[in-house]
Formats: sequence, C-alpha cells, structure tokens
Amino acid sequence: MVNSRVYRKAEPEPVDRKTALVREEGFLERFTGNINNTPAIFNPLDGKFYDASVRNRVMRTLDDRSQDVKVLIRKHAERDLMKTYEEMPKNPGVVFEIWHQQMFANRQLRVVAAAASTSPTEEMIRRGSSANPARPEDLKRVAEELKVQADAVQKEADALKKQADQKQKQADELKKKVDDMKQKAADMKKKADELKKHAADMEKKQ
Repeated sequence: MVNSRVYRKAEPEPVDRKTALVREEGFLERFTGNINNTPAIFNPLDGKFYDASVRNRVMRTLDDRSQDVKVLIRKHAERDLMKTYEEMPKNPGVVFEIWHQQMFANRQLRVVAAAASTSPTEEMIRRGSSANPARPEDLKRVAEELKVQADAVQKEADALKKQADQKQKQADELKKKVDDMKQKAADMKKKADELKKHAADMEKKQ
C-alpha cells in the first residue's frame, strides 16, 4: 500500500529578541572560553600548531554593528527605544590573534580565529521576534566584515614587522660600527707594540 500523504516540513519556531540576545551571548562566550582553554591552535596554511597561551594571544571585540542596530531602532521602532535596544542582539564579533616568536626572529602574527553573530535585526525590531534563518547575504556580509578586520590586523602586523626590521637594521649597523672600532683599536695596539719593539731594538743597538 502506497502512502500518498504529503508531509510538510516543520516551520522553525520564532525567536524573540531576549532569547536571541541570550543565544548570541552564549555562543560568543563558548567560543571565547574554548579559545582561552586551548593550549595550541593549528594553522592549516603551514601545517603547524602554535602556542595559544595568554602571552601569545590578543583578543579584539567587534561591536561596530551595534551602531547599525541603533539606527534601525530609531527608524522602525515607535516607542520604548532604549528598552528595545537592551533586548536586541547586537550582532557582535570576537577576533583572537595568535602571535609567535621563534628564536632570533621577530614576533609575527601566525593565526587569526574569529566568530561573529548575525540576526534579522529589522524584523526583530518591528515584530519582536523572527523565525527566519540567516540568509546567504547576511553570512556573506559577516564574512566580509571579518575579512576587513583580518586585513587591518595583518596591516598592523606588517607595520610592526617593518619597525622590527628597521630596528634590526639599525642594530646591525651599530654592531658593524662597534666591530670596526674594535678592529681599529686592535690595529692601533698592534702598531704600538711594533713601535715599542722597534724602540727596544734601537736601544739594544746603542
């Protein structure tokens, strides 16, 4: 017997503002906690693990999009603007930079680990909840924002490396000057010893 009944896909349950905020905070807290408790992080580009202890780890919080939430609340909310903002997820992000220094080398950025949250902000402001999953364009926007942040971090790392290289060059030049002065001092001492010996020989002849 063939069952011709058509089963509908279950619709997702709506998520209200407060629940979305709690889930957002919980997600980023778990991510932050996992990174903080991770002894080493793998870099797939060079196939190496890098020490992720607190001395090598830098954390940055991305809250730029909270301003976008405020703008949309002023545009779409009719009352209780502050209350609405306090209940709303803020679409933040967290970026961890793992810096590493090998023996006799400059400190370099080795790994960037990032996480971000995104919610249907406009719908949550208007209706107080949403059952819509994240759209591809939302995820693409978050990825682009994280890439901008990663580019900024890389730019900062390159600037620090340039400064370190300049300092190393200055140190090398200073070391060369010191070595040259030592060599000149050695040459002068040798010349003085030769003159002293020559003077002693002349005294013997007399």
